[in-house]
Parts: sequence; C-alpha cells; structure tokens
Amino acid sequence: MVVASKQRFEALINDDVCGIFAYPYGDYGERETEAVKAVGCQFRIAMFPHTDGFKLWKKSSGWYLQYCRLKGKGF
Repeated sequence: MVVASKQRFEALINDDVCGIFAYPYGDYGERETEAVKAVGCQFRIAMFPHTDGFKLWKKSSGWYLQYCRLKGKGF
C-alpha cells in the first residue's frame, strides 16, 4: 500500500516524492515504520483532520524537517 501510494502521488505531481510520510492521526507501529523506510522515507510526521494546506507545507519544509531530526523524529 505504501509503494502504491507513493507511485500515485509521484504520478499526480509528475515528480519524485522523497523523505516524508504522514501517518493519519499519528497512528503507526513497527510494521508501518518499516514499510515507509523501505520506500525511502526519512521522516515521520502526524497529520490531523484540521491540518490545512499551509500546515502541510510547513510540516514538509526544510526547517521543520531539520527540527524533527534534532528531536529524533527521523529514522
């Protein structure tokens, strides 16, 4: 499912998707972590129903990812 999701998104934006996977409601376990690592994701972020386009952009921007790496949220 993770591979298919990544491929569909890449087809939609006509570009490579790299580095980030958003878990709905931040709900994930070891199985999900290993699946997203296998497709090359380096960060995990939680997404919630109130996450709008700006918050998505902010969470996927370079400075936020650096912050996540410092906090140990990267793989």
